[in-house]
Amino acid sequence: MKKTHIWSGKIFILLLTAVMALTFTPAAAESAEVGNEEELRAALGDTIETTIRLSEDIPKITSDGITVSRDLTLDLNGHTLSIVLSPDIPAYANTSNCVKIAPGVILTVKDSSSEGGAGTGRLDVKITGSSAMSSGNGAGINTTDGTLIIQSGTVNATGGIWGAGIGGGNQGDGGNIKIIGGTINATGGNTGAGIGGGRTRAGGNIEIIGGRVTATGGNNGAGIGSGEQNTGGGGTIKIIGGMVTATGGNRGAGIGGGSYSEGGNIKIIGGRVTAKGGDRGAGIGGGESRAGGTIEISDGRVTAKGGDHGAGIGGGYNGAGGDITISGGTVTASGNVRAIGHGSNGPSYDGSDLIAEEFIDFRYWVNEYDPSNPGGEGKLNKDDPFIYNSGYKFIRIADPYVPHTHAGGGCSMGFGFLALLGLIPFLKTGGRVYSASQNHAQSSDT
Repeated sequence: MKKTHIWSGKIFILLLTAVMALTFTPAAAESAEVGNEEELRAALGDTIETTIRLSEDIPKITSDGITVSRDLTLDLNGHTLSIVLSPDIPAYANTSNCVKIAPGVILTVKDSSSEGGAGTGRLDVKITGSSAMSSGNGAGINTTDGTLIIQSGTVNATGGIWGAGIGGGNQGDGGNIKIIGGTINATGGNTGAGIGGGRTRAGGNIEIIGGRVTATGGNNGAGIGSGEQNTGGGGTIKIIGGMVTATGGNRGAGIGGGSYSEGGNIKIIGGRVTAKGGDRGAGIGGGESRAGGTIEISDGRVTAKGGDHGAGIGGGYNGAGGDITISGGTVTASGNVRAIGHGSNGPSYDGSDLIAEEFIDFRYWVNEYDPSNPGGEGKLNKDDPFIYNSGYKFIRIADPYVPHTHAGGGCSMGFGFLALLGLIPFLKTGGRVYSASQNHAQSSDT
């Protein structure tokens, strides 16, 4: 009998332990469904929910912006959240961002309706009016102190005067911005970047992995990068994939620095990228009077066009080229003074017009390509740069050597032999080739 009582006691203790474990197991992540402004603000003020899901459209919040003070996922769920503010209204002048992410907080935006295909969820944020914003304010989505992750859905963001569409408000840098997917249209206010820094501040850390991204800088701001006049430049910009179109405002780069701002640290390792500088800005690189920064392109399809006085890739007006490495991908660059290198009136022999680590020996021609009359040979590397002047074209010396223009994909030794005979004059036999001129530079693979 004693044994029976002992085992009964043990069973009781085990059952009690199991009940207590279930009692104190943390609750699963909470979510709240909201269908109007009042419910949205209540959910934002709560401390339990980790996901806020729209159950209805919230068509137009105009009273004040919203602040995200804890890690949170905003699920658009096929609906629209719209916030439109005007600093011209005295009660809210100089105080607002449409969405403000608090210090150290991560806001994730997604649209669960897109998981089975094209979604309809949309976040629209816009600051209107002509009044300048006070320090820290004026961004469509202010990420200066926090992190924004966009996974899916459509995000349309327009900053107020001195603010970025997505990034910093007046005198605020871009913080941390990661775009994984979705459709993003971001426009900076006067002196702000489309995505990146507000007035006088750097671009922050910007990473684009996928999605369709269109970014337009305000006057003196970069499309993606910094606002005007700052020492931090475009920040750290990495493009891994997606379709990216970036247009700089007047004197700003498409990707890189706003006016009087260097390009920062720019890496493109995939995707389809089109960048156009404003007047005096580079397509990719520096704004007016600043160098291109550090630019590395290793893959993807990249088209870069400088403004009237900026390089396609490199410096803005009066700016040096910076450190430029092109080691892969298909790159097309154009600028009125340099396709790749310094901007108009920039230093001509700054030792940084182009680094081509894998492709050292080149031939070049003046004006049009003429295999019978090469202008000479040069090297493209940091220590002994070949500086191509207006109108020059250059091409890697291949073995066997054939013209750089080509059609079709890879080719066999037989085709290479025919190319040498001149029977297939536009077929390249292997390797990677770069060509450049005052108005055009291109690299391509087979």
